[in-house]
Amino acid sequence: MPALRSGRCPLIPPINQIYGDQQQFCLHAELPQDTLLSWQTLAFQLQVEDWVRQNWMPNRFGTRFSRERVKLRSGGVFDFDAVNDDHTIIATISTSGARTATGNQGSGKLLKLRSDMLFLMLAEKAKRRVMVLTEPDMHEQLKNEAEAGRMPMEIEVVCAEIPAELRAKLDAARKVAVSEMTVKAAKASG
Repeated sequence: MPALRSGRCPLIPPINQIYGDQQQFCLHAELPQDTLLSWQTLAFQLQVEDWVRQNWMPNRFGTRFSRERVKLRSGGVFDFDAVNDDHTIIATISTSGARTATGNQGSGKLLKLRSDMLFLMLAEKAKRRVMVLTEPDMHEQLKNEAEAGRMPMEIEVVCAEIPAELRAKLDAARKVAVSEMTVKAAKASG
């Protein structure tokens, strides 16, 4: 079993480079390098989600947002990426592009967004249900889905433009993860 240790996370660049003087800590295991790379990509995706929730969304919607668990009309609960204080605006945030790293249609990514749509529709109290996308190609794909009548009309789809520095870090982390996974797949098959 890998050893767990806590403290300053070496996988994530200092959070104060992006958010000021806040500190970030994590609990992680000493994992194989390929696993660390996918965790690093996830960490960058979470940084993008945080930036969207804390910066872009308040500017766009004029209210503060936080990650929050919301009661569903069906009786359960769901952890949404962004909920305003009075729960009238509830959103999911996605950093997924429409295509896979190999250029294929990202059908799994679209299925994940459709799952998010279900939970948005089930959220209690919500007057506005929003899907915030950071990738223009996925935004275009969901606009096409909406025009074809393949998603609920009650869900707004918006595209958040993220800062160039954050975009570059996210893209670089994805490229490293893809190249490492390609090497791993080649070793497994050869």
